Amino acid sequence: MHPNPKVGIVFAGQTGVSGGKADQLWYPEGVFIDESDANGPLYICDSNNQRIQKWLQGAASGTTVADGGRAEGLTTFTYPKDIILDRIGNQMYIAESNHQRIVR
Repeated sequence: MHPNPKVGIVFAGQTGVSGGKADQLWYPEGVFIDESDANGPLYICDSNNQRIQKWLQGAASGTTVADGGRAEGLTTFTYPKDIILDRIGNQMYIAESNHQRIVR
């Protein structure tokens, strides 16, 4: 536990800096904590970068695990808003607002 529980800790991204580098987020939306993994990675819908980032505890940057791009079609997504992982079926479900749909 943090010595001062009233102070937040930046877990992912840079404070006050948006962008598309591995250590930056641009309008992060939904998050999912994978509790099935001992490291408890955090998955972040990096909305304006059109990607899903995976951040490990203590990591200085994230890893892109799904990249939607700005193209349109069934295999792409834009502006992801929320994410959930189905470990049994090994699937990722992404709620995306631009096309009002869920992408798997």
